[in-house]
Parts: sequence; C-alpha cells; structure tokens
Amino acid sequence: MPQDFKIRENKGKRGEFLYALLLAFQLGFAIAVPIVIILGIGFYLDKKFQTFPLIFLFSVIGGLLLSIFEVYDLILPFLRRREKGNKK
Repeated sequence: MPQDFKIRENKGKRGEFLYALLLAFQLGFAIAVPIVIILGIGFYLDKKFQTFPLIFLFSVIGGLLLSIFEVYDLILPFLRRREKGNKK
C-alpha cells in the first residue's frame, strides 16, 4: 500500500511539471503572436494611409495590452491550482 501511494504521488508531480511546461509554451505564444500580428496590421495601415509611425505606435500599445490580458488569463488558473495544492 505505501508503494502505491508513492507511484500516485510521482504521477502527480510529473503531471504538474507537464502542466507547467505546457503553460510556459502557451505563454510564449500568448505574448509573441498578438504583438506580431497587430504590429503587422499597424505597419500595413501606416503604409496605406501614409501616417507612419502614428498607427504603428498605437498598435504597439494595443499588442502589449492584449498580450498582458492573455497572459493573465493563462496564469490565473495555474496560480489557483497551486494555491489549492498548498492548502492540502
């Protein structure tokens, strides 16, 4: 019986590690993809309307804000899950 408990405990730690690793990959994409896409759109609009760098600068701010909100949405469930694990 104690050995069975150790096996379950190791699977739990491995699962937590994989969850954290997956979260790290998601964070990278959540930061980079919106910024790159919005900057591309801002650069295109600036060239089209000949307003460079006005729209581009606003797109930088918009991309950063969007990335911040996405990171927050990804990290919040992870932090709640860790908090529940620490209470046990």
